[in-house]
Amino acid sequence: MQTFKPSEAEEKIWGQFGLQLIGAFEPFRMYGLQDYIAPAIEEITELAKQAKNRCLGLDVPIDYELARKCRILKKRVM
Repeated sequence: MQTFKPSEAEEKIWGQFGLQLIGAFEPFRMYGLQDYIAPAIEEITELAKQAKNRCLGLDVPIDYELARKCRILKKRVM
């Protein structure tokens, strides 16, 4: 699979997307699910990136397990 380094502008867009998801997940905090919000946002963002790539014509799967693995790998690199 080809690795793609996003531009600074694209990173900013995805950061803003993640911040908006934090707002969307705010009701889940009332039920004590705050520990699950950040990982869910990372996985949803990765799925959105996969969907964006499909829309751009790249032949890549839209796969939850791949999104989950990407989140775990990013955590290991940090």
